[in-house]
Amino acid sequence: MVLELVSDALPADSLDRLLGMCNLWIVEEAKLPDSKKSRLVVQFEDAKALSDFESERTLYMQDSSERGALAPGQRKNLFECIDKIRKVRREDRIGRRLAKHIESGRQVPYGFFTVNIDVWYNGDRSKIFEIEAQVKSALGTGGSKLLGDLFELQTLLLGRASVNEFSLNALLDLDIVAAVDFQMETTLHDFNGLYSQDFSPVVQNELDKNAPLAAVIDSGLFSGNPLLSSIIVGEEDFDNTENTTSDLNGLAQALGGL
Repeated sequence: MVLELVSDALPADSLDRLLGMCNLWIVEEAKLPDSKKSRLVVQFEDAKALSDFESERTLYMQDSSERGALAPGQRKNLFECIDKIRKVRREDRIGRRLAKHIESGRQVPYGFFTVNIDVWYNGDRSKIFEIEAQVKSALGTGGSKLLGDLFELQTLLLGRASVNEFSLNALLDLDIVAAVDFQMETTLHDFNGLYSQDFSPVVQNELDKNAPLAAVIDSGLFSGNPLLSSIIVGEEDFDNTENTTSDLNGLAQALGGL
């Protein structure tokens, strides 16, 4: 279901009540183009959760003073933030990178190209093969295909497919699909300056109390490195068979530096 909000966000307390009342997840939040409104794509846990939401919506439309899952004042604060409630449409399934490509006036690539697919999922593993079969049916027999198995998350199945223009449109029209998008592009930078003879690293020795934290899950790092030692808060080994928090390969050290 899509909730189009009057402003760019729900107040935090109203959002907490909505999530708690209906056992739902927010799949995506985005601003509507050329508008102060925003859009929430939400997924309900089950039919009862959706029914509870509709019951509160009905009480609001009736201006009822009856207490349901919410008190009348709470119900009013929540639903007055919502401008429109509707089902997911084709345009909601267009991912941000794909949408940007289309808005630029460019055509989708000729021939076959790779896209990421997010598929609705309620946690019932017995349905995964059935869902996969529906996706394969939409892809057709013209050469488009799934690339590997679908990856299971709590509310979504994630996949990757080789598609052409026709199978892309079929996926965008398939109601079990949550989103279709281009892959993330590889960002290339010229790091030659880091290796020049006169390069002087900038070492930040102190972090203020408002400095953000980042958790990096990788193959470890050398926390004693003078470029990192002052900003590493902690390390943990998650039993990856190496039995050390140090980076034995170098890649993670580079990532930690970036």
